Amino acid sequence: MEGVTCYYGAMRVLKEASLSAGDGEIFGIIGPNGSGKTTLLRCISQLLKPRAGRVVMDERDLAGLGKRELAREVAAVTQGQPADILFTALDVVMMGRIPHLGRFQRESGKDLEVARKAMERTGTWHFANRPVNELSGGERQRVFIARALAQEPKLLLLDEPTSNLDICAQLDILNLIRGMADDEGLTVLVALHDLNLAARYCDRMALLSRGEVTALGRPEEVLTPANIKRAFGIEVAVRRHELTSTLYITPIQPAVRAASGRGRRVHLICGAGTGSRLMNILSGRGYLVTAGVLNVLDTDHETARTLGLEVVEEAPFSPITEAAHKANLRLIEEAEAVVLTSPPVGPGNLLNLKAARYAQEMGIPLVIYRESAGEGHDFVYEKGRRIMEEIKEAGAEEASAPVQLTAVLEGLLDGPGPAHTKV
Repeated sequence: MEGVTCYYGAMRVLKEASLSAGDGEIFGIIGPNGSGKTTLLRCISQLLKPRAGRVVMDERDLAGLGKRELAREVAAVTQGQPADILFTALDVVMMGRIPHLGRFQRESGKDLEVARKAMERTGTWHFANRPVNELSGGERQRVFIARALAQEPKLLLLDEPTSNLDICAQLDILNLIRGMADDEGLTVLVALHDLNLAARYCDRMALLSRGEVTALGRPEEVLTPANIKRAFGIEVAVRRHELTSTLYITPIQPAVRAASGRGRRVHLICGAGTGSRLMNILSGRGYLVTAGVLNVLDTDHETARTLGLEVVEEAPFSPITEAAHKANLRLIEEAEAVVLTSPPVGPGNLLNLKAARYAQEMGIPLVIYRESAGEGHDFVYEKGRRIMEEIKEAGAEEASAPVQLTAVLEGLLDGPGPAHTKV
Protein backbone atom coordinates (compact mmCIF):
# COMPACT_ATOMS: atom_id res chain seq x y z
CA MET A 1 0.00 0.00 0.00
CA GLU A 2 1.43 3.35 -1.03
CA GLY A 3 -0.10 6.46 0.55
CA VAL A 4 -3.65 5.13 0.45
CA THR A 5 -6.41 7.54 1.52
CA CYS A 6 -10.05 6.40 1.58
CA TYR A 7 -13.39 8.06 2.24
CA TYR A 8 -16.93 6.98 3.03
CA GLY A 9 -18.82 9.77 1.35
CA ALA A 10 -17.36 12.99 2.71
CA MET A 11 -15.79 11.32 5.76
CA ARG A 12 -12.12 10.36 5.54
CA VAL A 13 -11.55 6.98 7.21
CA LEU A 14 -7.99 6.15 6.13
CA LYS A 15 -5.17 8.68 5.66
CA GLU A 16 -2.00 8.06 3.65
CA ALA A 17 -1.59 4.45 4.79
CA SER A 18 1.57 2.73 3.59
CA LEU A 19 2.76 -0.80 4.37
CA SER A 20 4.19 -3.88 2.65
CA ALA A 21 4.02 -7.63 3.23
CA GLY A 22 6.00 -10.46 1.64
CA ASP A 23 5.58 -14.12 0.75
CA GLY A 24 4.90 -16.35 3.74
CA GLU A 25 4.37 -13.41 6.09
CA ILE A 26 1.51 -12.89 8.52
CA PHE A 27 1.02 -9.15 8.77
CA GLY A 28 -1.27 -7.96 11.58
CA ILE A 29 -3.58 -4.96 11.48
CA ILE A 30 -4.37 -3.83 15.02
CA GLY A 31 -6.05 -0.83 16.61
CA PRO A 32 -9.13 0.28 18.54
CA ASN A 33 -12.65 -0.11 17.19
CA GLY A 34 -13.23 2.45 14.46
CA SER A 35 -9.50 2.93 13.78
CA GLY A 36 -9.72 1.81 10.14
CA LYS A 37 -8.73 -1.90 10.25
CA THR A 38 -11.66 -3.14 8.16
CA THR A 39 -11.42 -0.14 5.84
CA LEU A 40 -7.77 -0.93 5.13
CA LEU A 41 -8.63 -4.51 4.15
CA ARG A 42 -11.53 -3.29 2.00
CA CYS A 43 -9.12 -1.00 0.15
CA ILE A 44 -6.75 -3.88 -0.59
CA SER A 45 -9.61 -6.07 -1.86
CA GLN A 46 -10.88 -3.13 -3.98
CA LEU A 47 -14.30 -3.18 -2.33
CA LEU A 48 -13.51 0.43 -1.46
CA LYS A 49 -11.64 2.47 -4.06
CA PRO A 50 -8.87 4.71 -2.68
CA ARG A 51 -9.28 8.46 -3.20
CA ALA A 52 -5.46 8.69 -3.32
CA GLY A 53 -2.54 6.26 -3.38
CA ARG A 54 -2.51 2.73 -4.76
CA VAL A 55 -2.36 -0.95 -3.83
CA VAL A 56 0.27 -2.95 -5.73
CA MET A 57 0.93 -6.69 -5.83
CA ASP A 58 3.75 -8.18 -7.89
CA GLU A 59 4.22 -4.76 -9.51
CA ARG A 60 0.60 -4.65 -10.69
CA ASP A 61 -1.88 -2.03 -9.51
CA LEU A 62 -4.88 -3.98 -8.20
CA ALA A 63 -7.21 -1.20 -9.34
CA GLY A 64 -6.49 -2.24 -12.94
CA LEU A 65 -7.60 -5.86 -12.50
CA GLY A 66 -11.05 -7.14 -13.37
CA LYS A 67 -13.12 -8.75 -10.62
CA ARG A 68 -12.52 -12.31 -11.79
CA GLU A 69 -8.76 -11.78 -12.19
CA LEU A 70 -8.58 -10.01 -8.80
CA ALA A 71 -10.39 -12.94 -7.14
CA ARG A 72 -7.69 -15.28 -8.44
CA GLU A 73 -5.06 -13.17 -6.71
CA VAL A 74 -6.76 -12.01 -3.49
CA ALA A 75 -9.21 -13.88 -1.23
CA ALA A 76 -10.97 -12.43 1.79
CA VAL A 77 -12.81 -13.78 4.82
CA THR A 78 -14.86 -10.92 6.24
CA GLN A 79 -16.54 -10.35 9.60
CA GLY A 80 -20.06 -11.54 10.29
CA GLN A 81 -20.27 -14.54 7.98
CA PRO A 82 -23.91 -15.74 8.10
CA ALA A 83 -24.66 -18.77 10.25
CA ASP A 84 -27.96 -19.73 8.57
CA ILE A 85 -26.50 -20.91 5.25
CA LEU A 86 -28.39 -23.98 3.98
CA PHE A 87 -25.64 -25.15 1.63
CA THR A 88 -23.32 -27.98 2.62
CA ALA A 89 -19.75 -27.20 3.61
CA LEU A 90 -18.50 -28.60 0.29
CA ASP A 91 -20.96 -26.42 -1.66
CA VAL A 92 -19.62 -23.33 0.11
CA VAL A 93 -15.98 -24.25 -0.55
CA MET A 94 -16.73 -24.99 -4.23
CA MET A 95 -17.92 -21.38 -4.53
CA GLY A 96 -14.25 -20.46 -4.24
CA ARG A 97 -13.67 -22.01 -7.68
CA ILE A 98 -16.02 -19.56 -9.46
CA PRO A 99 -13.20 -17.12 -10.42
CA HIS A 100 -11.48 -19.98 -12.30
CA LEU A 101 -14.56 -20.96 -14.33
CA GLY A 102 -15.71 -19.50 -17.61
CA ARG A 103 -19.24 -18.23 -18.16
CA PHE A 104 -21.72 -21.14 -17.91
CA GLN A 105 -18.80 -23.53 -17.26
CA ARG A 106 -19.43 -26.29 -14.72
CA GLU A 107 -16.93 -27.43 -12.13
CA SER A 108 -14.51 -30.13 -13.24
CA GLY A 109 -12.80 -32.94 -11.40
CA LYS A 110 -9.83 -30.62 -10.95
CA ASP A 111 -12.03 -28.04 -9.19
CA LEU A 112 -13.37 -30.70 -6.85
CA GLU A 113 -9.80 -31.83 -6.11
CA VAL A 114 -8.72 -28.25 -5.29
CA ALA A 115 -11.74 -27.90 -2.96
CA ARG A 116 -11.00 -31.25 -1.32
CA LYS A 117 -7.38 -30.27 -0.64
CA ALA A 118 -8.49 -26.93 0.81
CA MET A 119 -10.91 -28.74 3.13
CA GLU A 120 -8.31 -31.28 4.17
CA ARG A 121 -5.90 -28.42 4.88
CA THR A 122 -8.48 -26.76 7.14
CA GLY A 123 -9.74 -29.97 8.77
CA THR A 124 -13.23 -29.67 7.27
CA TRP A 125 -13.36 -32.52 4.74
CA HIS A 126 -14.86 -34.98 7.24
CA PHE A 127 -18.05 -32.88 7.44
CA ALA A 128 -18.13 -31.87 3.76
CA ASN A 129 -21.75 -32.97 3.36
CA ARG A 130 -23.11 -31.33 6.52
CA PRO A 131 -25.14 -28.12 6.19
CA VAL A 132 -23.15 -25.09 7.31
CA ASN A 133 -25.93 -24.00 9.67
CA GLU A 134 -25.36 -27.18 11.72
CA LEU A 135 -21.69 -26.41 12.37
CA SER A 136 -20.13 -24.68 15.36
CA GLY A 137 -18.67 -21.19 15.06
CA GLY A 138 -15.11 -22.50 14.76
CA GLU A 139 -16.10 -25.11 12.18
CA ARG A 140 -17.93 -22.51 10.07
CA GLN A 141 -14.92 -20.19 10.17
CA ARG A 142 -12.67 -22.98 8.91
CA VAL A 143 -15.13 -23.64 6.06
CA PHE A 144 -14.98 -19.98 4.98
CA ILE A 145 -11.19 -20.09 5.11
CA ALA A 146 -11.28 -23.26 2.99
CA ARG A 147 -13.46 -21.42 0.46
CA ALA A 148 -10.86 -18.64 0.32
CA LEU A 149 -8.05 -21.19 -0.17
CA ALA A 150 -10.02 -22.82 -3.00
CA GLN A 151 -9.58 -19.54 -4.90
CA GLU A 152 -5.83 -20.37 -4.91
CA PRO A 153 -4.90 -16.77 -4.02
CA LYS A 154 -1.49 -15.27 -3.41
CA LEU A 155 -2.88 -12.97 -0.73
CA LEU A 156 -5.38 -13.85 2.00
CA LEU A 157 -7.23 -11.11 3.89
CA LEU A 158 -8.81 -12.01 7.24
CA ASP A 159 -10.98 -9.58 9.19
CA GLU A 160 -11.23 -10.62 12.86
CA PRO A 161 -11.12 -14.37 12.06
CA THR A 162 -11.23 -15.31 15.77
CA SER A 163 -14.15 -13.05 16.74
CA ASN A 164 -16.77 -14.86 18.89
CA LEU A 165 -14.70 -18.05 19.10
CA ASP A 166 -13.57 -19.70 22.31
CA ILE A 167 -9.84 -19.82 23.07
CA CYS A 168 -9.35 -23.34 21.67
CA ALA A 169 -11.01 -22.41 18.38
CA GLN A 170 -8.99 -19.18 18.24
CA LEU A 171 -5.71 -21.08 18.54
CA ASP A 172 -6.93 -23.68 16.04
CA ILE A 173 -7.67 -21.00 13.42
CA LEU A 174 -4.44 -19.06 13.96
CA ASN A 175 -2.27 -22.20 13.98
CA LEU A 176 -3.91 -23.10 10.67
CA ILE A 177 -3.08 -19.68 9.24
CA ARG A 178 0.49 -19.88 10.54
CA GLY A 179 0.91 -23.25 8.85
CA MET A 180 -0.40 -21.97 5.50
CA ALA A 181 2.01 -19.04 5.58
CA ASP A 182 5.00 -21.21 6.55
CA ASP A 183 4.30 -24.23 4.33
CA GLU A 184 2.79 -22.64 1.22
CA GLY A 185 4.26 -19.13 1.20
CA LEU A 186 0.81 -17.54 1.41
CA THR A 187 0.83 -13.86 2.35
CA VAL A 188 -1.74 -13.13 5.06
CA LEU A 189 -3.04 -9.77 6.24
CA VAL A 190 -5.15 -10.24 9.36
CA ALA A 191 -7.05 -7.70 11.43
CA LEU A 192 -7.10 -8.71 15.10
CA HIS A 193 -8.53 -7.02 18.18
CA ASP A 194 -6.70 -9.29 20.65
CA LEU A 195 -3.21 -7.85 21.05
CA ASN A 196 -1.88 -11.00 22.71
CA LEU A 197 -2.91 -13.18 19.77
CA ALA A 198 -1.44 -10.64 17.37
CA ALA A 199 1.86 -10.65 19.27
CA ARG A 200 2.00 -14.44 19.20
CA TYR A 201 1.21 -15.06 15.52
CA CYS A 202 2.15 -11.97 13.47
CA ASP A 203 5.59 -11.48 11.93
CA ARG A 204 5.04 -7.75 11.57
CA MET A 205 2.11 -5.43 12.19
CA ALA A 206 0.64 -1.97 11.72
CA LEU A 207 -1.05 -0.10 14.57
CA LEU A 208 -3.91 2.11 13.40
CA SER A 209 -5.46 5.01 15.27
CA ARG A 210 -8.12 7.32 13.83
CA GLY A 211 -7.43 6.12 10.31
CA GLU A 212 -3.66 6.57 10.40
CA VAL A 213 -0.80 4.09 10.71
CA THR A 214 0.88 5.21 13.93
CA ALA A 215 3.39 2.37 14.33
CA LEU A 216 4.82 -0.20 11.93
CA GLY A 217 7.25 -3.08 12.44
CA ARG A 218 7.85 -6.24 14.44
CA PRO A 219 5.61 -6.92 17.47
CA GLU A 220 8.24 -5.72 19.94
CA GLU A 221 8.56 -2.45 18.00
CA VAL A 222 4.82 -1.80 17.76
CA LEU A 223 3.42 -3.20 21.00
CA THR A 224 5.10 -0.79 23.40
CA PRO A 225 3.31 0.75 26.39
CA ALA A 226 3.65 4.21 24.83
CA ASN A 227 2.17 3.16 21.47
CA ILE A 228 -0.72 1.31 23.11
CA LYS A 229 -1.50 4.20 25.42
CA ARG A 230 -1.64 6.64 22.46
CA ALA A 231 -3.91 4.38 20.43
CA PHE A 232 -6.14 2.82 23.11
CA GLY A 233 -5.86 5.35 25.95
CA ILE A 234 -4.91 2.74 28.56
CA GLU A 235 -1.81 1.93 30.59
CA VAL A 236 -0.42 -1.55 29.96
CA ALA A 237 2.43 -3.79 31.04
CA VAL A 238 4.29 -5.55 28.20
CA ARG A 239 6.24 -8.69 29.09
CA ARG A 240 7.55 -11.84 27.43
CA HIS A 241 5.67 -14.98 28.38
CA GLU A 242 7.82 -17.54 30.15
CA LEU A 243 6.30 -20.48 28.21
CA THR A 244 5.86 -19.11 24.67
CA SER A 245 8.60 -16.41 24.67
CA THR A 246 6.12 -14.12 22.90
CA LEU A 247 5.02 -10.72 24.12
CA TYR A 248 1.87 -10.45 26.15
CA ILE A 249 0.04 -7.30 27.14
CA THR A 250 -1.81 -6.77 30.40
CA PRO A 251 -3.87 -3.66 31.24
CA ILE A 252 -2.73 -2.26 34.58
CA GLN A 253 -4.67 -0.64 37.37
CA PRO A 254 -5.16 3.13 37.19
CA ALA A 255 -3.00 4.99 39.71
CA VAL A 256 -5.85 7.06 41.14
CA ARG A 257 -8.90 5.38 42.63
CA ALA A 258 -12.26 7.09 42.62
CA ALA A 259 -14.36 6.67 45.72
CA SER A 260 -17.67 5.68 44.10
CA GLY A 261 -17.18 1.93 44.66
CA ARG A 262 -16.67 2.34 48.41
CA GLY A 263 -15.36 -1.22 48.76
CA ARG A 264 -18.56 -2.88 47.47
CA ARG A 265 -17.98 -6.40 46.16
CA VAL A 266 -18.62 -7.01 42.44
CA HIS A 267 -18.03 -10.41 40.81
CA LEU A 268 -17.23 -10.66 37.09
CA ILE A 269 -18.23 -13.68 35.01
CA CYS A 270 -16.07 -13.17 31.95
CA GLY A 271 -13.34 -14.69 29.78
CA ALA A 272 -11.52 -14.35 26.44
CA GLY A 273 -10.52 -10.78 27.26
CA THR A 274 -14.07 -9.50 27.75
CA GLY A 275 -13.48 -8.61 31.41
CA SER A 276 -9.99 -7.05 31.42
CA ARG A 277 -11.13 -3.49 30.81
CA LEU A 278 -13.85 -3.75 33.44
CA MET A 279 -11.43 -5.15 36.01
CA ASN A 280 -9.30 -2.03 35.61
CA ILE A 281 -12.19 0.41 35.64
CA LEU A 282 -14.11 -1.12 38.56
CA SER A 283 -10.97 -1.64 40.65
CA GLY A 284 -9.97 1.94 39.93
CA ARG A 285 -13.35 3.17 41.16
CA GLY A 286 -12.93 1.42 44.49
CA TYR A 287 -14.92 -1.77 43.97
CA LEU A 288 -13.61 -5.05 45.38
CA VAL A 289 -13.57 -7.12 42.21
CA THR A 290 -13.49 -10.91 41.97
CA ALA A 291 -13.76 -13.05 38.85
CA GLY A 292 -14.27 -16.62 37.68
CA VAL A 293 -14.06 -19.18 36.34
CA LEU A 294 -11.04 -18.20 34.19
CA ASN A 295 -8.58 -20.47 32.41
CA VAL A 296 -4.92 -19.89 33.21
CA LEU A 297 -3.28 -18.00 30.27
CA ASP A 298 -6.62 -16.42 29.32
CA THR A 299 -6.24 -12.65 28.89
CA ASP A 300 -8.72 -11.98 31.70
CA HIS A 301 -6.79 -14.31 34.00
CA GLU A 302 -3.54 -12.47 33.26
CA THR A 303 -5.21 -9.13 34.01
CA ALA A 304 -6.72 -10.39 37.27
CA ARG A 305 -3.33 -11.75 38.34
CA THR A 306 -1.61 -8.46 37.56
CA LEU A 307 -4.21 -6.52 39.55
CA GLY A 308 -4.05 -8.97 42.45
CA LEU A 309 -7.75 -9.84 42.24
CA GLU A 310 -9.27 -12.93 43.82
CA VAL A 311 -10.16 -15.28 40.99
CA VAL A 312 -11.36 -18.85 40.51
CA GLU A 313 -9.05 -20.42 37.94
CA GLU A 314 -9.09 -23.52 35.79
CA ALA A 315 -6.30 -25.28 33.90
CA PRO A 316 -5.42 -23.84 30.45
CA PHE A 317 -7.86 -24.77 27.67
CA SER A 318 -9.79 -27.08 30.03
CA PRO A 319 -13.54 -27.23 30.71
CA ILE A 320 -14.80 -25.92 34.04
CA THR A 321 -14.74 -28.64 36.66
CA GLU A 322 -17.37 -29.05 39.34
CA ALA A 323 -14.88 -27.98 42.01
CA ALA A 324 -14.09 -24.73 40.19
CA HIS A 325 -17.80 -24.10 39.61
CA LYS A 326 -18.54 -24.47 43.33
CA ALA A 327 -15.71 -22.10 44.18
CA ASN A 328 -17.18 -19.60 41.72
CA LEU A 329 -20.58 -19.89 43.39
CA ARG A 330 -18.98 -19.14 46.78
CA LEU A 331 -17.54 -15.87 45.43
CA ILE A 332 -20.91 -15.02 43.93
CA GLU A 333 -22.58 -15.57 47.31
CA GLU A 334 -20.21 -13.00 48.82
CA ALA A 335 -20.80 -10.44 46.05
CA GLU A 336 -23.23 -7.55 46.13
CA ALA A 337 -23.59 -7.50 42.35
CA VAL A 338 -22.54 -9.74 39.47
CA VAL A 339 -21.54 -8.61 35.96
CA LEU A 340 -21.83 -11.09 33.08
CA THR A 341 -19.78 -10.18 29.98
CA SER A 342 -20.12 -11.81 26.55
CA PRO A 343 -17.38 -14.37 25.87
CA PRO A 344 -18.17 -17.27 23.52
CA VAL A 345 -20.16 -19.96 25.32
CA GLY A 346 -19.55 -23.66 24.69
CA PRO A 347 -19.63 -26.94 26.59
CA GLY A 348 -16.41 -26.04 28.41
CA ASN A 349 -17.71 -22.87 30.06
CA LEU A 350 -21.49 -23.36 30.12
CA LEU A 351 -21.27 -23.55 33.93
CA ASN A 352 -20.43 -19.83 33.95
CA LEU A 353 -23.87 -19.08 32.52
CA LYS A 354 -25.42 -21.32 35.15
CA ALA A 355 -23.46 -19.40 37.77
CA ALA A 356 -24.99 -16.15 36.51
CA ARG A 357 -28.46 -17.66 36.76
CA TYR A 358 -27.60 -18.85 40.29
CA ALA A 359 -26.80 -15.26 41.26
CA GLN A 360 -30.30 -14.20 40.25
CA GLU A 361 -31.86 -17.07 42.17
CA MET A 362 -29.92 -15.85 45.22
CA GLY A 363 -31.37 -12.37 44.79
CA ILE A 364 -28.05 -10.83 43.77
CA PRO A 365 -28.38 -8.08 41.12
CA LEU A 366 -27.03 -9.19 37.73
CA VAL A 367 -25.87 -6.89 34.93
CA ILE A 368 -25.26 -8.13 31.37
CA TYR A 369 -22.42 -6.14 29.82
CA ARG A 370 -21.87 -5.86 26.05
CA GLU A 371 -19.64 -3.31 24.36
CA SER A 372 -22.06 -2.80 21.44
CA ALA A 373 -25.59 -3.67 20.41
CA GLY A 374 -24.30 -6.06 17.76
CA GLU A 375 -22.17 -8.03 20.19
CA GLY A 376 -23.61 -10.98 22.01
CA HIS A 377 -22.96 -14.46 23.30
CA ASP A 378 -22.02 -16.98 20.64
CA PHE A 379 -23.56 -20.31 21.61
CA VAL A 380 -22.24 -23.66 20.49
CA TYR A 381 -25.52 -25.34 21.22
CA GLU A 382 -29.08 -24.51 22.24
CA LYS A 383 -28.76 -25.15 25.97
CA GLY A 384 -26.71 -22.00 26.49
CA ARG A 385 -29.21 -19.93 24.55
CA ARG A 386 -32.05 -21.16 26.76
CA ILE A 387 -30.17 -20.24 29.95
CA MET A 388 -29.44 -16.78 28.55
CA GLU A 389 -33.14 -16.29 27.78
CA GLU A 390 -33.96 -17.27 31.37
CA ILE A 391 -31.43 -14.73 32.65
CA LYS A 392 -33.01 -11.94 30.61
CA GLU A 393 -36.54 -12.94 31.56
CA ALA A 394 -35.52 -12.85 35.24
CA GLY A 395 -34.88 -9.11 34.90
CA ALA A 396 -31.13 -8.72 34.41
CA GLU A 397 -29.96 -5.15 33.93
CA GLU A 398 -27.96 -4.35 30.77
CA ALA A 399 -25.09 -1.98 29.98
CA SER A 400 -23.04 -1.35 26.84
CA ALA A 401 -20.33 1.09 28.01
CA PRO A 402 -18.20 1.39 31.17
CA VAL A 403 -19.81 4.67 32.22
CA GLN A 404 -23.24 3.09 31.87
CA LEU A 405 -22.16 0.03 33.84
CA THR A 406 -20.79 2.08 36.74
CA ALA A 407 -24.01 4.12 36.78
CA VAL A 408 -26.09 0.93 36.91
CA LEU A 409 -23.93 -0.49 39.71
CA GLU A 410 -24.16 2.71 41.72
CA GLY A 411 -27.94 2.58 41.38
CA LEU A 412 -28.10 -1.07 42.41
CA LEU A 413 -25.69 -0.74 45.34
CA ASP A 414 -26.85 2.60 46.68
CA GLY A 415 -28.74 0.86 49.47
CA PRO A 416 -27.38 -0.60 52.72
CA GLY A 417 -25.86 -3.69 51.13
CA PRO A 418 -26.71 -7.11 49.77
CA ALA A 419 -30.23 -8.42 50.32
CA HIS A 420 -29.47 -12.08 49.64
CA THR A 421 -28.88 -14.94 52.02
CA LYS A 422 -26.20 -17.59 51.77
CA VAL A 423 -27.50 -21.11 51.26
